[in-house]
Amino acid sequence: SWIGWAVGLIFVGGGILLLALGQQWFIGLVMTLLGWALGSAAGLSRRQSQFYEALQGFTGRDIMTKEGYFVSPQLSLSELVRNRVLPTGQRYFVVTDGAQWQGVVTIKNLKSVPRKQWDTTRVGEVTIPASQVRAVQVGQSAVSLLEQMDDLRIDEVPVLETDRVVGIVTRDSLLRLARTRSELRV
Repeated sequence: SWIGWAVGLIFVGGGILLLALGQQWFIGLVMTLLGWALGSAAGLSRRQSQFYEALQGFTGRDIMTKEGYFVSPQLSLSELVRNRVLPTGQRYFVVTDGAQWQGVVTIKNLKSVPRKQWDTTRVGEVTIPASQVRAVQVGQSAVSLLEQMDDLRIDEVPVLETDRVVGIVTRDSLLRLARTRSELRV
């Protein structure tokens, strides 16, 4: 908040004054450091508040990516890497047989299999089962999505409509939306 920032600035100014006058240099140094920390925390809080404000009114449906993240469980790991991971840089895929989602596969899953076995190992063999994957609902607010992703320390999350995956929300998409809205002031 602006008040926290102003109080931090007063502490920094008072601390520098005490340091410059040569009186009570230790207290001046402590005041300066406390003022700097308070001002930094206030600035961070203000930016976080603006960020959350920029996400207000948006839901998972508004932010989700609908294409490019879905793969077949029959795909070999080498095909996944060659045709999807390397050209796009994507690191997270929803595994689906067309009718029902089975789970997700990530770069971490790929790295768990020796490269020599990528031609013979199918995506379905290294998939994290859907029952173990945290997903969000299509109508869930963007702020709630971000908070859930922060709590779980994840960067991507499948978006469900009833029990069907309809897209993916990435941390990057949330950040881009907030940054764009802040720049445009809309």
